Amino acid sequence: MRRTSTYPTESDGAQCGLFVFDHPDMPAPVYLTNAAADLSVNGDVYEAIPMQLLLPPVGLDAPPAGQISVDNTSRRLIAELRSLVGPMTCNVTVVKADDPTVVEYGPLEFEVRNVVASSQAVTADLAYEPLLGTAIPGHSFGPATTPGLYRT
Repeated sequence: MRRTSTYPTESDGAQCGLFVFDHPDMPAPVYLTNAAADLSVNGDVYEAIPMQLLLPPVGLDAPPAGQISVDNTSRRLIAELRSLVGPMTCNVTVVKADDPTVVEYGPLEFEVRNVVASSQAVTADLAYEPLLGTAIPGHSFGPATTPGLYRT
């Protein structure tokens, strides 16, 4: 992961996001970008569509969650979203707009939650995997699995 021009106050080029929305019930992932025109990256064609991305802040005590808002003028996303059962994933990669093969940040994998659709936009929260519900440690420490802890 490189962060060459993500955080400086000045940059020599514009950046854009590549978004891959996927779900097991979808026939194929949906590839979108907030660039001015469609982009072809590694054989995948990302459809240009107006959208805004708010990445999660770093260092807060709350679980990280971002937000994405996608223009809904084509109504295509609504039809896809209504047919899904369960959470969808969204992979976000920030690239240089003039050379989309140069990754500036990512890829970041989010779970799409709290989807709200209106006639103008589809807005959703982006959350990291639900790590708070995962049991840690995943293994139990007993004489059979860790005999060194039980020496007498």
